[in-house]
Amino acid sequence: MSHDLLKQLTHLNLKGVIQSLDIRNQQALTGQMPYLEFLNLLMSDEVCLRESKKYEKRLKSANLKGHKTLENYDFGFNPTINKPLIYDLATCKYILQKTPVIIVGPCGTGKSHLAQALGFAAIQKGFDVLMTTQSDISMTLNEGKATSTYHKVMKKLAQLPVLIIDDFALKPLSRLEEEGIHELIDKRSEMASTIITSNLDPSEWLASFTNKLLGAATTDRLQHNATIVKLEGKSFRTQNPATFRTTQNVNLSIHTARDLRNVPDRFTFQCTNRSGLSFLILYKKFMADHFRRFIFANFRIAHATNVMSNCLR
Repeated sequence: MSHDLLKQLTHLNLKGVIQSLDIRNQQALTGQMPYLEFLNLLMSDEVCLRESKKYEKRLKSANLKGHKTLENYDFGFNPTINKPLIYDLATCKYILQKTPVIIVGPCGTGKSHLAQALGFAAIQKGFDVLMTTQSDISMTLNEGKATSTYHKVMKKLAQLPVLIIDDFALKPLSRLEEEGIHELIDKRSEMASTIITSNLDPSEWLASFTNKLLGAATTDRLQHNATIVKLEGKSFRTQNPATFRTTQNVNLSIHTARDLRNVPDRFTFQCTNRSGLSFLILYKKFMADHFRRFIFANFRIAHATNVMSNCLR
C-alpha cells in the first residue's frame, strides 16, 4: 500500500479497508477478480469492522453483569417456565412494538438472568440497552438535579430502546424518587420498551409509593400491554454448590493429618498456608490424602449449609 493511499484512507477513517487491503489485493491478483467484486469485498470488510465496534460499544454501555444468555440459562431447573414465550421475546418484537416486559418471581428463580439474556439478544440485533436498578435511576436523576443536567439525563433514559430496571419496588420510594420514576415511566410509555424484574407481583408495587395516586399512574403505565413472565419454583442460588452460604464459622489449628479426625466429611476448608496463599478444599478426604503436599499455618473451617451437604453426597 502506498503512503499516499494510506493517508487518504486514514483521512476517510476507512480502518477496515486499511486492515484488509493488502490481503484483498493479493486475492484479486491471484483470482483475477473483477474490479466491482474487489471493491465490494473491501466495503464489506469496512462495514464488518464498524458493526463490530458498534456491537462492542453497545455491550459495554449496557452494564450487563457477566455473560448471561438464554443459551446458558437452565430451563430444566424450573420446568414451569414458559420457554416458548421467552424465546419469542428474544426475537425482540416487543421492542418494535414498544411494549414492556415484566418478570416476577421469588428470589433466586432467574429473573435477572432472563432480563440480561433479553438485553443481550437486543444488543445482538442492534438495539441500545441499559440495565440498572430503581435505586440507581433515582440516584442518577438526583445527581442530574444537583448539576443542572436533569433534563439531559431524563431525555437519555427516556429514549433508550431498552431499559432494564432490576429489583423494582424492592424498597419504599421517597417523594422525589417516586416523582422521577413516574416521569421516566410516563415518557417511555408506548415510546420505548422497559423490562422490569421484581420479587413482588405488580398488584403489590403500589405499596412502595407514598403518593398512591402517582404510584397507581406509574404501575398502570408499566402494565399496559406488558408481557408478564411469572417464575416459580426453587432458587438457583441455594441449589448451586458453587455458590453456597455458610451458617457457622469455627477456627481450628491443624498441624498434622491426625488432627483431621474431629472434622466432619462434608465441611468446606478455607486454607491459608504460610505464604498467605488461600484456597478452598471441599472434601475432607482430599485434604487428608494430600496433607503432606501442603504446609498449612492454619485452617479456617466453614460449616456448609444442608443444601451444600446434599449436593456433595
